[in-house]
Amino acid sequence: MATTANHFAGWRVQLRVNSVPVILGSLVLAAATAVPSVAQPMAGSATEVRPAIDGVLNLFVRKPVVALGDAHGLAQQEDFYSALVRDPRFATEVGNVVVEFGGEASQGIIDRYIAREDVPLIELRRVWTGTPGWVPGPTRLGYINFFANVRAANLKLPAQDRIKV
Repeated sequence: MATTANHFAGWRVQLRVNSVPVILGSLVLAAATAVPSVAQPMAGSATEVRPAIDGVLNLFVRKPVVALGDAHGLAQQEDFYSALVRDPRFATEVGNVVVEFGGEASQGIIDRYIAREDVPLIELRRVWTGTPGWVPGPTRLGYINFFANVRAANLKLPAQDRIKV
């Protein structure tokens, strides 16, 4: 099984390609709830406001897995996830994503697509229409755009540094 290297808090960690340094989709926001200073200010301290992308990426300094949840169909969250993977720091500081809006049976299709290969739309749409447990499949534009944004981010990266989904 192939491995990939990633950096967490200055440590070099070998991860199997199927391991999970970030999870996007409808899941619990596990890492942020474990860190009170992120979720709420300490008594007597001033509230620190910072951009959301910086906040998520900073969580990886302390946590190897960060889970983000979403209210299905909320365009602002879908846009945020796309902006997060487009941020140049995401590929180097995170690199791997697990989503619920894509079926395992279509992993080979999405691997080819985000690796910049030409994939016909009729084949590509199986990624989001063939997701088990979703009736109908997750066809919201934000989910479809997410994969397109990972591909766009990967266009600028050498093969060994590309984001994996």
